[in-house]
Amino acid sequence: MIKIRKNIKKFIFTLMFMALLLSMFPSNTFARTTVDISKKGSIKLEYLRNNRVSGVNFRIYKVADITKYAEFKLTDRFKDYHVVVSKDNAKNWLSIADMLNSYVQRDSLVADKAVTTDKTYIANFEDLDLGLYLVLGDTTIVGNGKYIPIPFLISVPSLDENKQWKYDVETFAKYIYDDSHKPTPDYVDRKVIKVWEDAGHEDERPSSIEVQLLRNGKPYSTVELSEKNDWKYRWNNLSADFTWKVVEKNTPEKYTVDVTKTGITFKMVNAYIVPATTVSEDDIVDDDIPEGKTLVEFSSVTAPTLVDEASIFDDELPQTGMLWWPVPVLLCAGIIMIIIGLSQKSKAE
Repeated sequence: MIKIRKNIKKFIFTLMFMALLLSMFPSNTFARTTVDISKKGSIKLEYLRNNRVSGVNFRIYKVADITKYAEFKLTDRFKDYHVVVSKDNAKNWLSIADMLNSYVQRDSLVADKAVTTDKTYIANFEDLDLGLYLVLGDTTIVGNGKYIPIPFLISVPSLDENKQWKYDVETFAKYIYDDSHKPTPDYVDRKVIKVWEDAGHEDERPSSIEVQLLRNGKPYSTVELSEKNDWKYRWNNLSADFTWKVVEKNTPEKYTVDVTKTGITFKMVNAYIVPATTVSEDDIVDDDIPEGKTLVEFSSVTAPTLVDEASIFDDELPQTGMLWWPVPVLLCAGIIMIIIGLSQKSKAE
């Protein structure tokens, strides 16, 4: 009898240990939630509170719609720019926002809404359709310095710390401070390099691409890149009094574009779009999430910082290719094996 009681105690202890182990896995790992696309949202943006600067104008542009499965679909105004916004390229959201800012200036796109920060340093964008928004702000001159807002993308809604969709989003805008006392050169150079990511589809690649150099957002120079100039070009002796950006004049069909800047060099990447199989919403019954769908998760910090761009997303959900279903199965199997082992040991004794 004593041996049986000992075995029972061992069994209970094992169950408690397994339960504790299972509790260590985030409960939201197995949770799935959808976006209520019938709702409206809002953005509450804070800017320069610590510097006590108000009256700054901010504008938002709806870049993409969001589905109930948290997938983005570019709006008609932005689909021709061939950018890709998803969880997979979250680390590139700052560079994508900067590139979209160049297109907005070049094509003089009208903002969906414009709001000025009030005396509490807040700009409220209310009654918004759900989706992904580009946020741009005006440069503010204070004394001998300039505060330049950093363009960023923000999703409405986003997930809060409890993994619930938050339709009234709160965020803050980062900025670059430019001290006009700091000595600057009279002239600068700018360089562009074209990179193709289309292995196996080189025959789809155009023989040349037109690239525009923008001066304060407007076309200043257009050059043609091709194999003849090794897909690169350099502009010399540009006035340092202007802001210089580089964009594609027209992105080729079947390709996306991404532009990043390092030093004086703009790296322009065209990636081939591999056709993907999608599931129509008409095929979905009773709001079941189709097999293979991955819900996008946003953290409560919706405005990425220059230091930690990856903080936009929470990585608690398993990545593509990771399987979580074996965890409870293996735990149960382990418990059964322990029971069998204890039973056999009891009989042997």
